[in-house]
Amino acid sequence: IIFSPKLLTFLRDNKTYGLGTVRKSPQGLPKFTRRLSKGDCEVMHCEGLLLERWKDRREVFMLKSYLPHEMKLSTSRNPANTRDKPQTVLEYNEKMGGVDYADK
Repeated sequence: IIFSPKLLTFLRDNKTYGLGTVRKSPQGLPKFTRRLSKGDCEVMHCEGLLLERWKDRREVFMLKSYLPHEMKLSTSRNPANTRDKPQTVLEYNEKMGGVDYADK
């Protein structure tokens, strides 16, 4: 599911909180200007929503209406892939597997 700021604000106002990916330059959200290197994260607040931009192999944009920004250590079978990731990315990957599978 790709969220828009308008949809997430509507859901939050109706006591339903959300977390999802957004397009690189969605209407109604601030624009990021800084260049990120691998592992960097940039966070902005907009109308009670939290927008996170994180770079791993490519840039990931996450929009959420709950939880503060937090980085957590993500472990992997390959010790070289163990690194800090935003909590939103970890939660999204944990919960959205079925939806992504169905979207294929």
